[in-house]
Amino acid sequence: MRKERQSIHQNVVATLATFAIHSGFLIFFITNLNVAVRLQRPNQAEIEPVQIAILEEIDLQTEEEAALLQAKQKAEEAKQQAIAQAKKRQAEKEAALLQARQKAEEAKQQAIAQAKKRQAEEEAALLQARQKAEEAKQQAIAQAKKRQAEEEAA
Repeated sequence: MRKERQSIHQNVVATLATFAIHSGFLIFFITNLNVAVRLQRPNQAEIEPVQIAILEEIDLQTEEEAALLQAKQKAEEAKQQAIAQAKKRQAEKEAALLQARQKAEEAKQQAIAQAKKRQAEEEAALLQARQKAEEAKQQAIAQAKKRQAEEEAA
């Protein structure tokens, strides 16, 4: 019986020792896991300022991008206005050049018409002078024949 008691006592002591060792290991692992989890996750109070700073930086970047986009749009509008003004000036210049060419052509046509008119007047005057000369010649011939006939008759 003593042996039985001793073996029961040994079994209880072994069970209690096993239980104590396993409990120690379990407490160690749980504590270690809890510490590891805390190290991996920063404190909530630390997270919020970081998130606010990140959000503020994102807002600042968004505002900068919007300002840059607005500046690009204004630059594009100014460029388009400059191009439109240049086209308008070019069209006005071409219209003035065309008008000047038309006036020059009209002046040329008038000069040609006046030259033709003067030439026609000169030809008419020359023809008239020739006719008068021919008439004078015919009269002179007629007078000469008349004189000659008078001289022969006389």
